[in-house]
Amino acid sequence: MERNVLSNPPIVEVIFELRWKLLELAPMMMVDPSYKVAVGRLYDKLIEQNGHITYEPLKTANMPDEISGYVIQYRFHETKYGWPLV
Repeated sequence: MERNVLSNPPIVEVIFELRWKLLELAPMMMVDPSYKVAVGRLYDKLIEQNGHITYEPLKTANMPDEISGYVIQYRFHETKYGWPLV
């Protein structure tokens, strides 16, 4: 896919947050059994689109699944610590 870069982009930064219903195991313990697969699929799609992606696990990636619902655990960059950030 050819990437078009605007010479005068209308937006400098976009923040988008996607949440979906999690499986509630107990009060304050929610999980998505397919989360790890979804992260892998996102990584695959970013590689497919950009050709190279740097994967950065955050400290929160070590949290137990049962208490990490809606917590950011990974970052993906085109270059190490570069932008855009997914």
